[in-house]
Amino acid sequence: MGFRPRHVQDYFHRTQATTASPDLTKQREVYQVKNGASPANEIELLAFLTAPATLEIEVAGTVQRKDVGAGIQSFRIPLREGTPRFRAVRGGVTVATVTSASPISNSIVYRDLLYRAVAA
Repeated sequence: MGFRPRHVQDYFHRTQATTASPDLTKQREVYQVKNGASPANEIELLAFLTAPATLEIEVAGTVQRKDVGAGIQSFRIPLREGTPRFRAVRGGVTVATVTSASPISNSIVYRDLLYRAVAA
């Protein structure tokens, strides 16, 4: 019999919007995605839940929530500047929380469209 976690969360986001302008004196060309899906200006929380919960994503003091059932759940919000914080709440009690180690800022020198991910 394998180990079953009570709840697991993964989050994904980039550190800048696709519309952020790099310093073209240091980066000669604007990076373009080829042969793949265009990057989305979204923050995503992916939760693997054993019971219903409210998922929360907080950025720059604004909290957005989504009530979800048990199972694999996805919650996406528009990308915005700040440091994202992710939570799963049940019955008013936070049962999982993680703060991104990668702040989002559109004041950039180099374009970086890679996604950051963390599991909690």
